[in-house]
Amino acid sequence: MEVKEVNHLLSQIKTPEHMKQITLMKPYKFEERDIEIPLLKKGELLVQIKNIGICGTDIHAFHGNQPYFTYPRVLGHELSGIIVDTKIENKSLLGKPVSVLPYLSCGKCNSCLKGKTNCCSNLHVMGVHVDGGFREYLSVPEDNIMVGKNETNLEHLSMVEPLSISYHGILRAEILENDWVIVFGAGPIGIGALMFARSKTDKIILIDINQNRIDFCKSNLGIEHSFHGNDESLIKNIIELTNGHFADIVIDATGNKKSIQQQLTFLGHGGKWILIGLQREDLHINHPEFHKREATLMSSRNATKHDFEQVMERIDKKEIDPGLLITHTLDFVEVARRFSTLIMDPTLIKGIIKVNGLEKQ
Repeated sequence: MEVKEVNHLLSQIKTPEHMKQITLMKPYKFEERDIEIPLLKKGELLVQIKNIGICGTDIHAFHGNQPYFTYPRVLGHELSGIIVDTKIENKSLLGKPVSVLPYLSCGKCNSCLKGKTNCCSNLHVMGVHVDGGFREYLSVPEDNIMVGKNETNLEHLSMVEPLSISYHGILRAEILENDWVIVFGAGPIGIGALMFARSKTDKIILIDINQNRIDFCKSNLGIEHSFHGNDESLIKNIIELTNGHFADIVIDATGNKKSIQQQLTFLGHGGKWILIGLQREDLHINHPEFHKREATLMSSRNATKHDFEQVMERIDKKEIDPGLLITHTLDFVEVARRFSTLIMDPTLIKGIIKVNGLEKQ
């Protein structure tokens, strides 16, 4: 960026002293507040929030059933925006579109030292353990800012976080070319898992209990093999499709206890079972059934900076289209009034909250 352009941008950006923030005070109750723009700590940059993806975590918190959660809390961890910190030393970053890596890791624990910052023993996730992005401006550690290309769609950048969770789970699975993969759940994380699994194998099966979402994946992702979870012929169909071997990889993207408890049935001998979804209660497994398969059970938590980089690269190369997930939008000022209605819409795949700002989105 030329010096002239930087100076022009600086003259256009005038960060106000106050901003709007929406806080979830308790289940089912949002409160809009006018607060001061946060003071930046050393190593932080100010991001003007443009888009906020509505996550299952936000929905669970709204309904009062999200693990690791306390109230009041500012939700929001699927975020995109632009850098507006006029005191930034590297002026070339000013006005750049960014995605936010919302996982605040300590960098010192055993997991972090092994590069597994996604499961840091002292992890704080924005919008869950600490306040997140349901606000007009957010101070973000520079290491947690993922700079996109100028032409990258800001809506797409807000989808990097959920897609990175899917990507991380697929990496954990280590899918081989001839593996049969069953993905349970066609929400945003499940759809992301389908997107990335397709680059590994064409033997993919989707199971869900929402016919609208099954149809969505058939139409938009070309998923050939899909079944309703309540189909009485489900097991028979899976046996026929996999020639009696069942799945090499089973991926849970439901976070639903009832579904998870049934998934071992679909796993073949020597298979891997990846739990991306999270539910609150104990998980009970039939040990003999698990043991005789010599099965591998893995959890997949969050994502790493590397995952974000890989997803952003695939978006830039148009190998995946984040826009497919976005079915609904909601204006920031309407959150308190319309959030509950939007999340109950049976056609919802992914909702985006549009935050008004100084720059064109």
